Amino acid sequence: KNSTYEWFLDSEVFVPVVQPYMSLDSRILQLGCGNSRVADVLATAGHADVTSIDISESVIEANRAKHPADKFPGLRYVVGDVLDMSGFAADKFDVVLDKGTWDAIPKQRSRVMLQEVRRVLRPGGVYLVVSFSKPGNALDFLLDWRVGWKVENILSVPNPTNGGTSESLRYFYFYVCRNEDRDESWGSDLRVSDDVQDAIKEALDYQLADRSLSARSE
Repeated sequence: KNSTYEWFLDSEVFVPVVQPYMSLDSRILQLGCGNSRVADVLATAGHADVTSIDISESVIEANRAKHPADKFPGLRYVVGDVLDMSGFAADKFDVVLDKGTWDAIPKQRSRVMLQEVRRVLRPGGVYLVVSFSKPGNALDFLLDWRVGWKVENILSVPNPTNGGTSESLRYFYFYVCRNEDRDESWGSDLRVSDDVQDAIKEALDYQLADRSLSARSE
């Protein structure tokens, strides 16, 4: 019950990465919390409204036992499935945090998950996801035309546990998805490297073709 395990970045590293995109009164949803310390670190930093979900009942029960409501009034732990968050009203959260959960979802279900994330986010809210998936792969899913939001920023984050042994694991990638409709002009003003800009163009070209094929089949 008292053990912790951190997927990807330690919570003490992850929280400072995401904090510039939220305020202390932001309504925060953490996806796939496991037994990480993300909620604890957020609460220590002064964030007063953090809901964490996990599909495992035993994980949620253990978190509730470690964080009784009288001592941690700003933390809530809820059994939940990221593919069906119907227990939450639309527009309920300002920020959705994801430290490895999207990576664990079969990519044929990515659209379902991201549509649910967009539903529970308020207009203009942000989905902050850390992933091993490089832009050339991740953007094919994050820019799915059926989700239709903006990817506002893409950053590479050095992997502190790699130790230089694997080129493919040298970096994590941090994606900032904004709950705003994406139009045809989107992407022209993003300050990203040339290779990321190429990945964006390829992803958008793919989405255009996929949308056209979908329209023909209807």
